[in-house]
Amino acid sequence: MNFQVIDNIVDLKNNWSKLELPLFLRRDFLSGWGACNPSVKPLFFFNKSCRLYAQIFTLKLFKTLNYSYKFSIISHVFRLFQLQVLYFGNCYMTNFPFFISKQKYDIKQITDDVNLDWSALIVPDFFINHLTHTKKYNFFKLEVEEDMVLDIRENWLDFNAYVDDLRSKYRKKINTILEKSKDMNIVELCENDINAYSSDLQNLFNHVISESKFSGPAFNIKTLAFFVKKKHVKVYGYFLKNHVVGFSSEFKNGNDLYAYYVGFEEDANKNYAIYGRILTETIRNAINCKSQKIIFGRSASEFKSNFGAYPVKSHIFIWFKSNFLNYFFKFFLRQ
Repeated sequence: MNFQVIDNIVDLKNNWSKLELPLFLRRDFLSGWGACNPSVKPLFFFNKSCRLYAQIFTLKLFKTLNYSYKFSIISHVFRLFQLQVLYFGNCYMTNFPFFISKQKYDIKQITDDVNLDWSALIVPDFFINHLTHTKKYNFFKLEVEEDMVLDIRENWLDFNAYVDDLRSKYRKKINTILEKSKDMNIVELCENDINAYSSDLQNLFNHVISESKFSGPAFNIKTLAFFVKKKHVKVYGYFLKNHVVGFSSEFKNGNDLYAYYVGFEEDANKNYAIYGRILTETIRNAINCKSQKIIFGRSASEFKSNFGAYPVKSHIFIWFKSNFLNYFFKFFLRQ
């Protein structure tokens, strides 16, 4: 069954909402990404029984240099490349399937419906099994950082019950975090607060991203203000003497709590354990709102394991239109 493909949410009208959709696929939720991040082009694929949200964005390959620092020649070559990526999902929320479908579809049928330029195709693991004829593309399967997940046990009636359930060495770590961070004031931020502190929050976020091995398109922190206004997300500011030194954000979807973007001052984090406190507050919030699971995301997996989180392996599948790029990147990624 052929898809209709629209690249402007204004033109989507009511066609998208004819199916019952989870929060992350609803039109008013998806509109936030495009409204605040114009460098990312949204694509809406739909027919009678399927909805697929995708994006096209420019990926500057020098951002991958943290992966290839040992390969100086490759590092120089990478500075020459930037790709137009067609991504079957949301590059700002990679651990959620941005589609619903009752059947499988020919991958070529989907890509042929895209009339915009792109040079690389990336398919998340949870969508690849809904596609047929993928062998023709000879995808390169790449393991990405593991998603960290924490199951909320029924006997955790409050945060203290969770702490009591941990092994002694982990209880000690959490008590140390709580002691070091006791002077911080944690405030839930409204839309006006986020806009007022937007420069500070953006700087805190950018610093965390700069330390990561890989980053995609830039994220505008005012996107969170949009979602707070729509009551889709909660954002918390961490203050020392009226100075914001960190923030965290959380999405609730059904019984799952998604720990979203964070930011913090590195120097203050050493003295006040800001990031550790963010994780403990996320667990506290999940218990209080009766969530069954926390999706912590892909970063700091070893540190998150101290809080009881476990890893879930993730993969992406990559294909380039250019035979040369296919050969070159397969060689590089195998390193």
